[in-house]
Amino acid sequence: MSRHALHPLALALALALAPAAPAQPPPTSSEPAAEVSAADAPASAAEPKPAPRLVIEQPIHDAGQVRRGARLEVVFTLANTGDAELLIRDAQPACGCTVARFDERIAPGATGTLHATLSTGGLEGPVAKSITLLTNDPASPKALVTIKADVLAFVTVVPSYARILQVQTLAPAVSVLQIWSEDDPALEIRGVEASAPWIEVAARRATTEELRAGAPAAQWRLEVSLRPDAPLGPLSHRLLVRTSHPRQPELEIPLSGFVRPILSPAPAAADFGRIGASAPKNRFVLKLFNFGKESVELRSAVTDLAFVTVAVTPEEAGRRFRIELLLAPDAPKGKFEGTLRVETSSSAMPVVEVPVRGRVG
Repeated sequence: MSRHALHPLALALALALAPAAPAQPPPTSSEPAAEVSAADAPASAAEPKPAPRLVIEQPIHDAGQVRRGARLEVVFTLANTGDAELLIRDAQPACGCTVARFDERIAPGATGTLHATLSTGGLEGPVAKSITLLTNDPASPKALVTIKADVLAFVTVVPSYARILQVQTLAPAVSVLQIWSEDDPALEIRGVEASAPWIEVAARRATTEELRAGAPAAQWRLEVSLRPDAPLGPLSHRLLVRTSHPRQPELEIPLSGFVRPILSPAPAAADFGRIGASAPKNRFVLKLFNFGKESVELRSAVTDLAFVTVAVTPEEAGRRFRIELLLAPDAPKGKFEGTLRVETSSSAMPVVEVPVRGRVG
């Protein structure tokens, strides 16, 4: 036996301890690959599906001016410009608007209708009521149609409020209002109540020259003014008008404005506030306005506070003045109150008094 040959026992042991050979892959099948079905093809390769398309020829219907209580009947035309049947699944109205009927199915290339009503009872002024259509149009699953109108009340007031800017002691300013009824040419104004005793109202039928264009020929005219004892300041009042209209026997008209004196300071008081090291404000400026017809002069302007001096500068001759108050550096500490007294050439208002106050330190 050669010296290089292994003993049979050693050879068997070596074979037992050797690692196992890796598994070989199964033989490749010779069968052809399965064909891809049409259902598994990419979506881009599929033909587009037919679809309906809703076109509303006039989605907004404007009825213009209508009398309150009128019932508006409106027909909307619905066109299907697609290539599949259009389904109107529902029509959802807004408050006050009801759908009478509509075509539920509209063939391709055909038109249908939506009949709607709008009841104007309880409405006033410009209104817009919409109806929402629910459809099978993939591009417009919801669509709107709208009914618009300008609803006139049973009794109309133009303007709807009275406004007066009055200068005390001058001739009274007058606010004029016209009142009429679209459905009751025999309307009567039976009385007017004001919320203050110094508000005066005259009610009468308008003359031919006073009639407001575009309104019925039977109109009433209210002339609102203030008596001389009307207090100074802003106006915030109301007029209660009683009418013969069975559906609107009363209507309320607001009254606003202002009553000014002939000579009016702005602001109404010279308030220095707190004056100290951190707020060294020792100067105050106010304006005096002349709202009267005649020009005035300021003859003097002084205060009853020894440490406050006054300088007057005309900004518009006879109409507007700048009044500057200067606090002296040695003004006593503590709270002070006094009066600025301005003497003028106005016979109606020869003296104007303005409060002066503040605190030093």
